[in-house]
Amino acid sequence: DFGRVVAGLHPVDLVLMLDRVFTQMDLVCQEHGITKIETVGKTFMAAGLGDPAKSNEKNYLASQKSGGRAVKCLEVAVAILRQFTKCVTGMDGMEKLSLKIGLNTGNVISGVVGSQKPQFALFGDTVNTASRMMSTGEVNHIHVS
Repeated sequence: DFGRVVAGLHPVDLVLMLDRVFTQMDLVCQEHGITKIETVGKTFMAAGLGDPAKSNEKNYLASQKSGGRAVKCLEVAVAILRQFTKCVTGMDGMEKLSLKIGLNTGNVISGVVGSQKPQFALFGDTVNTASRMMSTGEVNHIHVS
């Protein structure tokens, strides 16, 4: 429960922990040619907007032959889940991290929004469904619609 984690950590320690977690997720996404979109609180959002120039070309081409970006996103989800169900946090009362992963495919609308701190964002039912899959799913499982 993320609320319990937040309540039990000093704010600086919470930021350091989230930075470590999200940095590891960034690396997994980079290795598989998946684009990180944003992090908000405890949520990490990535999309199969893969750019072959930024990924291992052999892996990217193989993924295109075996199901494309949806399969690549599933590979990333599996890699992240495997990595984080094995890691130990070193924090009292919480030996391991737990995750919920939601995966959905479909069309999205994207763009840069805002003027104070412009940010690239994705919108649409595809994003909303993935979010619902994650929030209502079981811990340490990948939920696919």
